[in-house]
Amino acid sequence: MRLLTSYLIPFDRCAKLYADNKLLVTVVMAGLLQFTLFKILYPFPDFFSDSYSYVEAARQRLGANIWPVGYSWFLVLMQPLSHNSLILVFIQYALVIASGFYLYRVMGKIFKPGRFTRKALELFLFYNPLWLYLSNYVSSDALFFAGSMLWFGQLLMIIKGAGKSIIWWHALTVTSLFTLRYNALVYPVVSALAFLMVQRGFRYALRGIGICVLGCLMFAGFTVWQNERLTGVRQFSIFSGWQLANNALYMYPYIHPDKENLPFECRQLDWLTREYFTKLPQQDKHTSPVQGAVFIKNHFGPLKQYLELRRKRLPDAMQGAVGWGSVAPVFKLYGEYLVKSAPLAYAQFYLLPNAGNYFIPPLEKLSVYNMGEGILGAPAVEWFGWKSDRVYSVLPFSFQGYLLFLMPYAFLAVNVLFAIGLLFWVINRGWQTEDRRVLKGLLLIGALLLVNFGFSVLASPIVFRYQVFPMLLLLFLGVYLMEKDMHTATDTLK
Repeated sequence: MRLLTSYLIPFDRCAKLYADNKLLVTVVMAGLLQFTLFKILYPFPDFFSDSYSYVEAARQRLGANIWPVGYSWFLVLMQPLSHNSLILVFIQYALVIASGFYLYRVMGKIFKPGRFTRKALELFLFYNPLWLYLSNYVSSDALFFAGSMLWFGQLLMIIKGAGKSIIWWHALTVTSLFTLRYNALVYPVVSALAFLMVQRGFRYALRGIGICVLGCLMFAGFTVWQNERLTGVRQFSIFSGWQLANNALYMYPYIHPDKENLPFECRQLDWLTREYFTKLPQQDKHTSPVQGAVFIKNHFGPLKQYLELRRKRLPDAMQGAVGWGSVAPVFKLYGEYLVKSAPLAYAQFYLLPNAGNYFIPPLEKLSVYNMGEGILGAPAVEWFGWKSDRVYSVLPFSFQGYLLFLMPYAFLAVNVLFAIGLLFWVINRGWQTEDRRVLKGLLLIGALLLVNFGFSVLASPIVFRYQVFPMLLLLFLGVYLMEKDMHTATDTLK
């Protein structure tokens, strides 16, 4: 009998532990199963142009690059493990699932959502094939998404009344996100709102905001210094000059810029631009942000042609990030010149189409595996220590495009769901029955969605992988408000 009891007691404890953490155990088991199946289908990680830039910066231990260097530092930090591509992808996927679980728990504590909202969140966060494809990229996308969920969970804990130590964890999270992607520029704005809503005194808010901003400023200063060492030009973001010129060129066929105000440094670039559009067939002149960053990608476009001319003059000193950074100030000047020449045309042919693009963002790189190619570049082969540059997958390379085809339309759907839920919530004066912490949480989500929309439209042509975190918040908010509205309607009928 004692022997039987000795076996039953641990079994009872395990059963109680499972009952208390049923969701966690289910998520872990489901995650492992999904990851195993996915890697059987896709043995190799996914690469696109940005991936090689990240890997090259990691190989050279660069302090600045075309993109923020945070992901390259992550590769270096994980070097003993990340040389194994399977472990790298697993770590990225595990971080996404773990951060999603943390945010799910915190949202449960703050909002106390109904059963339908909880199930919708669980399905989206823990059984979504999108996270597997994002995590399979050698790119900052998965880390940025995971960090964003962690950051927003921390904000909710701050308005809930967490201890002072969360200030430091929050500042570390925001700074880390800033090193991964410059979209995080809007995060301190939302963080400041959260600290100001907490009634713990002005000094607490000032400390929370100040430490967060200080961390970002320190990284920005470091980046400017490293860019100057690398390219000889004092600038914060190498890519911003390229992006501004690209955005302005969408309107070029429709305007007649004033040549008197053309900066001297931009004369050659302007000549290349005029030659390009003169020789271009009429049907190809009308490009749009819907097509992506056309002029950055196009090797025959004026931006890449200008870079090639510079490389011919200084072939040894204009490679990689050095070359991109050296021409970026000229592109920035030219972009500013074009925008100032025709601000209304810029709004008509870039801002408005890009705003429409926000609601159905293209899949872009997610539409095909490894850019549709069966080979890898030399930096990737060397970094991961593969013996061959050949890659394969069990499924066709285009399969993920068919599987994820509805995701952009799902993003539109959750925007509509949110708008309808918010409308009825306002009509029913839902704020009158909500807890103050819930109202603060709703305000934070609304503020983030608003500033993200503005930044996304202004900064660059919008793509779907940059909107997965806003999509999560829109889904939660839409379902949460609709469920509230349904309860209100039911109570009214009774």
